[in-house]
Amino acid sequence: MLKLCPFVKVALSTVLFTMLVCQNPAFAWNKAGHMVSGAIACLSFLLRMNKKLSITENY
Repeated sequence: MLKLCPFVKVALSTVLFTMLVCQNPAFAWNKAGHMVSGAIACLSFLLRMNKKLSITENY
């Protein structure tokens, strides 16, 4: 077993605890979140393509 000084043990346990606590918002990402972000990305893409097409149609 690896022997660590008390400061390192406290630091490591604090980092691990923080990582576990901070990942909770990631659990909220579900199908609805994917659908919303996909719709936003699709709309953004279509608007960009529409602008590019309207610019190139004039030439």
